[in-house]
Amino acid sequence: MTNKLALLFFLITLTSFAQQKEIDSVDIEFKAKLLTVSRYGVSAKELISNDVENQKIIYLKSEYKNFIFLKITFEQPYRFDDDSEKISFGHCNYYLSYNKKNKIFYRLAGFDYLDIDEFFQDLKKIEVTDFIGYSEVIGEIDINCLYKFYKMNSRKRSKNKSLCFPNCNEQIIILGGKNW
Repeated sequence: MTNKLALLFFLITLTSFAQQKEIDSVDIEFKAKLLTVSRYGVSAKELISNDVENQKIIYLKSEYKNFIFLKITFEQPYRFDDDSEKISFGHCNYYLSYNKKNKIFYRLAGFDYLDIDEFFQDLKKIEVTDFIGYSEVIGEIDINCLYKFYKMNSRKRSKNKSLCFPNCNEQIIILGGKNW
């Protein structure tokens, strides 16, 4: 009887531990989309949440076991605090990587500030990759191009900010609204 209780306790503990460790893709998608809200403006929580949730997100195929790569298409209207909205013109994508082991995001493209250094430092540690003679494209992400950017000094980086991808703030034109 004691052995059966011990086995039952072990299985329940193992099951609950496995459920805690599972990554919820809905939570990852929502958090990734929230990272793109910098040009949004101020509005009611419900409107912001709805706009964010309706953005298109694509998982990009990768050979890395501990990293998820995401592409988010910029499709948010710009909203004012009176809930009027401006229309955004232009096309831009945000690219992110999610580190499943450390549970953090890296902004790889489209953002004002990128997490390229942290991304490659963690990628090297976790995936044990040296990138020598390396050429890989994950979806539309040219990892080799990002690695060249990573290896540049700060002066070269400031001259080549959009070496691999455009910054979405430079690509999107906002028109319209009540005051126009």
